[in-house]
Amino acid sequence: MTHAEKLFDQLAAERAKGTLNKERWLVVVTEAFKEAIEQATRDPLGYEKPRHKKPYLDSLFDALAAVQGVNVSQITRMARGCIIEARKQIMEASPGVTAEDIAARAALYRRRHPTWPLTATALCKNWASLGPAHNATQLAKEDIYQEPQGDWRTAALKAIGIAEFPKDWLTWADVPANYRAAIKKETQ
Repeated sequence: MTHAEKLFDQLAAERAKGTLNKERWLVVVTEAFKEAIEQATRDPLGYEKPRHKKPYLDSLFDALAAVQGVNVSQITRMARGCIIEARKQIMEASPGVTAEDIAARAALYRRRHPTWPLTATALCKNWASLGPAHNATQLAKEDIYQEPQGDWRTAALKAIGIAEFPKDWLTWADVPANYRAAIKKETQ
C-alpha cells in the first residue's frame, strides 16, 4: 500500500466518524507526511527488505562446519555459501540425514583419504560413495576375515612374493592375518 493510499484511507475513516475538519485534516496529513519522510530516509527505495530467518543455522550446518573446522562466529559469506550449498545437496540426496550421519561419513572419508582435505564440498561430492550401501560393499572388500572372490591363491603368490603356495594354507582361514590385506588388495 502506498503512502497516498494510506492517507486516503485515514481521511476516509475520519470522515466516516464525522471528525474530519480543517484542523483534523492537517494533523492526519502532517502525520502521514512525517511517516513517509521517515521511511524514505530509512529505506530510500520505498520498501523494507524482508527479514529472513537464517535457514542454515541448524545442526546440519553446524556438523558440516565442524567437519571443515570452521568457527561459525567468524565465517565469511563465501565459506557459509559453500557449506549451505553442500547442506542443501546432501539433504536432497538423503532427506532424513542427521548431524550424526554427516559425522560418520566424514570419519569414513578421513579414513579412506587421509591426505585429502575434508571440506563440506568434498564430503558432498563423495556423499554417495560414503553411504551405507557402498560402505557395506567397501567394508566387505577390506574385511581380511572374509574370503575374497576369485582366485585368491594366485593373488597370494603375487602379493607375498613367493613362488609356491604353502601346503598348510588349505582355506582362507589358514592364511595368516598379516598377509590377508595384501592378498585382498591383489584380488581387486
